[in-house]
Amino acid sequence: MTTSRFALYLAIALYITSLCLPAVDGGIGIEIVFAAILGHILLIGIPFSFPVWANLLFYLAVKKYIQHQKHPSGELFHDGIVWAVVGFMLMIVGFSFALTKGGQIGALLWLLSGIFLILAFIFQKIPIWLASLILLITVCIGAVMTVKIFNNAINVAQYQLRPSLKIASTLFDKK
Repeated sequence: MTTSRFALYLAIALYITSLCLPAVDGGIGIEIVFAAILGHILLIGIPFSFPVWANLLFYLAVKKYIQHQKHPSGELFHDGIVWAVVGFMLMIVGFSFALTKGGQIGALLWLLSGIFLILAFIFQKIPIWLASLILLITVCIGAVMTVKIFNNAINVAQYQLRPSLKIASTLFDKK
């Protein structure tokens, strides 16, 4: 398996995982996607519909990557990388909104999936040793960021549970 294909599989795995994890305000990724689609259909503010276009461009870029593997041409490669980069820029906008609303690990994995999709295209054009090095560094940085956000979510959850435990102990304290 080439590093390019590995980066693509990693991007798809991270994307699917991000749809199953909490992303914003306790909502899982698939809820956010459907809410963004509904918001886009009802025209409730364009900034909230950025995830719709980011997800659509992610799908189209993956499709172009697969087509480029079957029938190598410069046009398919160019279209795919453009869609991946534009989709990633929209993912950055969505991720920044998620951070302002207490973004969680699903939002980060969604953003990382866009990074690995771009790398899958880039790795087709650079030497294998350089692609492997970039992939290793990116995986390490992504793992550190994921652990940091996960630890932050655990710390926030601990502080949110304490007041409710105090209320429960006060209400149900047997004297």
